[in-house]
Amino acid sequence: DLFDPDINYMIANWYFGWLFDRCWTVKDTLIAFNFGLDNWRKWSKIDAFLPHETKRYLRRYERLTGEKL
Repeated sequence: DLFDPDINYMIANWYFGWLFDRCWTVKDTLIAFNFGLDNWRKWSKIDAFLPHETKRYLRRYERLTGEKL
């Protein structure tokens, strides 16, 4: 039941860890989590511009954690 917050959190936590194993950095993992793994793969090869939504997601992460990406 994906509408159960506890189950949703467990799945998101597992998926984030799975992505981190493939992306190697927190920034790349956050991009893949928000933008999609295939989109991240394409983006990382050509170093294109990120969508506004993903940039905003990264800024929000930095603001909430105090960590500079």
